[in-house]
Amino acid sequence: MYFDFDSFFEATCLNGAKLVSGGVAQDAPDDLLDYKDKFEISIELPGVNKKDVDIQFEKDILRVKALKERTYDKDDVNRLTSYRNYNNIEKTYKIPSAVDRNKITADCKDGILTIVLPKTAEAKPKKISVG
Repeated sequence: MYFDFDSFFEATCLNGAKLVSGGVAQDAPDDLLDYKDKFEISIELPGVNKKDVDIQFEKDILRVKALKERTYDKDDVNRLTSYRNYNNIEKTYKIPSAVDRNKITADCKDGILTIVLPKTAEAKPKKISVG
């Protein structure tokens, strides 16, 4: 399922991204923000190493994949309980044409992946003075 930025501000609930666990879909927490000069996507990826995050951009689709691996060898241990999720996370967004695709950046810090999508000059608000 794709998230369409054109309907971003009309949406009250974002269901375009899912974390799949044992065949059951769970929401993967994220924020999408609109600033004057950029859009920003922040995705919670606790326990995920930067090297296990893959971001692909093709045509107008931004795809984020992340892998959270177990911290133990599941064959050598008798689990008493296990409530933590060890799954692949995949999120897909449809990017509006108002984004400068060559300047998209990403950073992962303290379990939060932040993707910055700068707006094109044409998309930025302009003040028009009255003469």
